[in-house]
Amino acid sequence: MITTRNVRKHFRYIIDSQSFEPSTGGEISPAALNTAATIRDVTRGPAIMLHGIMPRSGTVYVGELLKHHPDLCAYPGDIWELPFLERTNDIEKVQSEFLWSYTQNRSKIANDDFLPLFGAAIVAYLHNFAPEGDRILVKISGVQFLHRFFDFFPYENLLLLIRDGRDVVHSTVKTWPQIRFWMACLRWRRAASMCLYVNSLYEQHDSAYWMGRFEDAVEDPVNFVASTCRHFGLDPGIYPWDTIGSIPVQGSSSMKESGEVQWEPVNKPKDFQPSGKWRNWSSYRKLVFKIIVGDMLQKMGYGIEEEW
Repeated sequence: MITTRNVRKHFRYIIDSQSFEPSTGGEISPAALNTAATIRDVTRGPAIMLHGIMPRSGTVYVGELLKHHPDLCAYPGDIWELPFLERTNDIEKVQSEFLWSYTQNRSKIANDDFLPLFGAAIVAYLHNFAPEGDRILVKISGVQFLHRFFDFFPYENLLLLIRDGRDVVHSTVKTWPQIRFWMACLRWRRAASMCLYVNSLYEQHDSAYWMGRFEDAVEDPVNFVASTCRHFGLDPGIYPWDTIGSIPVQGSSSMKESGEVQWEPVNKPKDFQPSGKWRNWSSYRKLVFKIIVGDMLQKMGYGIEEEW
């Protein structure tokens, strides 16, 4: 007999092993920050870096909404994803080995000076593909090391996109059947922990950081885009609002029964509704999700008043 107690006992050790322990902030010198500003050219406006909580969180659709702003150049150089922060450990290892190669440098170069220098270099590289004066828009489907974002990118903007974990898990296992359901649940839980930590850490960066919801972008795209413009200093008056209803669907896993991602742009059906497919889950899947993710789901503002 399936009971909450049995399922909880089965998954408890896995949940406990996924606890999130963020590393401490970096030690960065004024010299590195000033040099980074020069490298990425402070006459160019801040890049908008769109981080989705994890794959299948709606970054493609939100990117399509935002890229129509005349002051944005989306995905310069056809760099469709920029998983730069994932390499944080590697870059920190390079700097550590560099400093230990000649220890006299340790008193002259701060421990994390490489971070803004590497970050500024990648931004400068992307500026090379963008029209003069345009701000760049990039997207990343993940939040690994997101708490180090402003160490790498002190002059850029961060848009963190969250989505109901039930819909993300549903889309994940539909798109990639080799991923076990409970594994997808754990991935969302860990990513949500990072999002909550980042939100508490960056909420004081009022003009450089904003956490938006995919559901809001779908239900009210006009207000979502206007809010993005307001947060990041874009002029909403020049956005082509008359085209917002015709923005196609791209990257959806709900357009085909097989779960295959639809990368070719298609017109959005009138009844297009990417949310709520999880309602057809079996009672067992709902129970597993509640045990692994339920508390985190509510902390993220979802499912609080629902009976499911």
